[in-house]
Amino acid sequence: MPATLDELNEFHRFAAELIRESETPLEFGELMERWYDNRDRDQINAIIRRGLQDIAEGRGIPAHEHLKQLREKYGFPEL
Repeated sequence: MPATLDELNEFHRFAAELIRESETPLEFGELMERWYDNRDRDQINAIIRRGLQDIAEGRGIPAHEHLKQLREKYGFPEL
């Protein structure tokens, strides 16, 4: 995947902070793995926040209601 200059700068800031705070030397691969994990977590949290906002604003239905609709539509038995 091609990297952008913004991503490179973001990684540099992230890695520099980890290196400053670490009491032991960190391998480059470990820094990359932590950076990817951190980015994934941020993206997941953003998705969850959007979902909670949707619910707070009246969009969406409760899970039990959605499951009921799926059972009715596809003939699934109730558990």
